[in-house]
Amino acid sequence: MNRFNRILAVLLLLAAVAGPGASEALAGDVVRASEKMKPKWMNGVFPQGGNSSYYFKVAQGDGGQLSEAKANAVLALVGDLSASQGVKIEGSALEKMDAESRNQVYDTHTKHRYTFRLDYDRFKTAFTQVDTYWEEYRDGRCTCWVLFEVAKSPGEVRFEEVAFTTKYGARGFFRSLVPGVGQLYKGSKWKGGLLMGATVAGAGMIVVSENLRATYEKRMEEHPKYKDFYNKYADRWGNVRNACIGLTAAIYLYNLVDAAVAPGRKRAVIRKGGADYALVPVCGDRQAGLAFVLRF
Repeated sequence: MNRFNRILAVLLLLAAVAGPGASEALAGDVVRASEKMKPKWMNGVFPQGGNSSYYFKVAQGDGGQLSEAKANAVLALVGDLSASQGVKIEGSALEKMDAESRNQVYDTHTKHRYTFRLDYDRFKTAFTQVDTYWEEYRDGRCTCWVLFEVAKSPGEVRFEEVAFTTKYGARGFFRSLVPGVGQLYKGSKWKGGLLMGATVAGAGMIVVSENLRATYEKRMEEHPKYKDFYNKYADRWGNVRNACIGLTAAIYLYNLVDAAVAPGRKRAVIRKGGADYALVPVCGDRQAGLAFVLRF
């Protein structure tokens, strides 16, 4: 019986570890970060659906304080843009940019959207901040990554408001019909892998235990003399099969609900009008479930 208990304990452990607390671990020298999971735009996955008057660009800055790191990210962007046009900006212009960027109130609790328009000699540009991600290290220094919308033509640009959300709703739910895929899509790699592994392990144990139960029942017919002995083991493996069915079903249902309602990696949304849909958790006095909401 100890063997069966160990098998069930392993499956329960897999389900427990894949709970809401599972997330990506930050690097060892990072003591604090703006978010648990890095946004997708840091890997080059930019918001989709914007107009063609601008493009997205990421700039990075370092500093002893967060405000300094963010200001240096702005200066890094200006340096890259001017260099791409073959223009070298003098220190006075950079100092002005630095002063403007430092005047923006920014700390770990606030994010302000602002737009810069720079007209210097043969270099003209306009850009606006979309999102930020920062990390603070053990030595007290900070690194800040900033996502910008950069004008292709400063005089004709139409910057757009980009909203960010950690909700995935139906997008995660439908993908989670294959266990763990919804969590992987939302950026929870550990949780998705564990849910997928737990479901596969549970399904495997269902097949194994059912085959063993059927084998002992067959031996009961072949060896009536040992009917009681084989019946005991057939019942035992039948119980294991039933327990695995219940546990696997519970893991699968958890996988569906978690993919629909648990927050995931921050994603960008550019609303263009039209219909949008979502799954929203609903709880009443006598019932609970998910509501499919269609917005126009």
